[in-house]
Amino acid sequence: MPDWDITLAGEGYMLVPGSYRAGHDGIVDSRLGRQRVGDFSVGQGYARTVRGAGNERAGLLSGLGAFPAPWPMALNAVGAHPARQAISGGFFSTSAARFSASTASYYYLALGARLYRWDRNLANAPSLRTSALGATVTGMCAWNGDLYLAFDGAADVKKWNDSGSGTLTASALGTGKKSYGAMIAYGGGVWTVDVANRTVVRSFLDGAGTTHQQFFLQGAFLNWAAGPDALYIATDGGLMRFPGVWLGASGNTFTPNSWGSIAPYQSASDDYAWLLVYAGRLYTWAGKTVIYYDAAGDRWRHAGLEGSATFGAAVVNNVLYVSLSPLGNSARYELWAFNGAGWWRIESSATNTFDDPAASGKGQLVVHQVSSANAWALDLEDRYSASTLLSPFEVVTPALDAQEPDRRKFWRRVGVEFLRSDGWNVGSWDVAVSTSSDAGQSWVNAGSAVTVTDDSATVEYPLSVTANQVLVKVTVSRNSGLPPQVVAVWLEYELLNDSVRRRRWQFKVHARPKGVNRAGALDNRSGQQIRTALWALWESADTVTFRDVDDADTGLERTVRMIGLREEWPKPAGQGDVGSDTLLEVTLVEV
Repeated sequence: MPDWDITLAGEGYMLVPGSYRAGHDGIVDSRLGRQRVGDFSVGQGYARTVRGAGNERAGLLSGLGAFPAPWPMALNAVGAHPARQAISGGFFSTSAARFSASTASYYYLALGARLYRWDRNLANAPSLRTSALGATVTGMCAWNGDLYLAFDGAADVKKWNDSGSGTLTASALGTGKKSYGAMIAYGGGVWTVDVANRTVVRSFLDGAGTTHQQFFLQGAFLNWAAGPDALYIATDGGLMRFPGVWLGASGNTFTPNSWGSIAPYQSASDDYAWLLVYAGRLYTWAGKTVIYYDAAGDRWRHAGLEGSATFGAAVVNNVLYVSLSPLGNSARYELWAFNGAGWWRIESSATNTFDDPAASGKGQLVVHQVSSANAWALDLEDRYSASTLLSPFEVVTPALDAQEPDRRKFWRRVGVEFLRSDGWNVGSWDVAVSTSSDAGQSWVNAGSAVTVTDDSATVEYPLSVTANQVLVKVTVSRNSGLPPQVVAVWLEYELLNDSVRRRRWQFKVHARPKGVNRAGALDNRSGQQIRTALWALWESADTVTFRDVDDADTGLERTVRMIGLREEWPKPAGQGDVGSDTLLEVTLVEV
């Protein structure tokens, strides 16, 4: 048992019997409010706490299968993205790289020494046009209805004319004209990369070998992309820009120039695995990150998406799609979409079924299963066929904290608002809502799923959650028909004023000479020494340690500050004879 009633700042004190009081500091304050988030235009990936309690343009922490709703709701609401639909029969099972191109009527796929043609009708299987290309294809492009195929150093560039049963022309650009990996059509010509050291590119007028021009690069070729005003080439020595066109036999106006830097982003083996122009900007994959080039500042900028590996990218219907594995999980595969305002996770799978994404030329995104014949198309122009939309789709809000992240709240109610105002009727979809107070590590259902069948609806549940901040997950699953569209998520809360939820103690200490402690031992301090020590604590306003009267049972040491000290002299006239003999009333609060 401790020798003293209490210990304050390391000194023991005996208390006046009947003077000890412990309780709370002040009156507990509370305030009711609602935090509503809507206008999800900035997409997903906002792992931040939302600031503000109004209708915020907050974006989403994460989601799956969700995408901005069709016009006129657009960025103000979230609906279901089109789902993958199997291409009948698929293509061919091989581990060889795939190369695609599209013309006005067909989607072509070269893999290994085979060439397939698909009419972009899901019910029709692709047709094998030839299995005798003579070598493994390493690049392909379409020019004026013909296909030009590269084979690295294994063969000269060949041309495939698809009329009738098809015609394969060897050495289509001339004897000895080979191309390393890639081929591209731009500015009135077909472009190749010299195999020897990859530092020379050639442009062949109208895809013919009689007229061509060679250009020297400032480094080894990495990748290229055709833009609206130039051909962009990434080399290990920097970016180059090739504006201009062929003028016929009279020459060309191509003016190659150094355009931008590459360093420090060439740091991994898959850097520049793809390069494309989207919305007037040059996008690529480097440093396990999607980045875009800021020409004005001659620098690359983070585009908002990262992963452990990428499996290709494509632009379809003004949306950039990227296939990747997420950070920290190379055994998971995801398809992401960027609509110019934000990123959206479309699908996630344990099998890579999003390999080599490509545009079919008819508003479809074509994806493949790695080392398999299986292939799918996502019809991005069809947002109104209920059976071809993803189900379920889900959205997860950022952490909602009523703009006061450091304070505890009692979350009383959660709600989701739906609205479909595009003239199409909502079918029947189940809505489930869950919340997390541990940053998404675990989720608790707010209640049983509710079926929504109206164009305008609110689904809400009572809550009983005490936490500084809460995440909300909304999962919408199809029974039939078109889905409702999420326009807002809200939480009602009671804000508890934690700043006044502190312990408070009041007691009296008898400052006198020859006091006796609990053990019966004499206190060697004089009354003046005791009162001086207590007044010094009050004047300093410092935080000090405190052990309460129940220290023998709890063993707790608290941190407190003395906020009040009142002294009483029962017999002030006797101070000169017996020394200081006073009562000091002490007030402490926990900090």
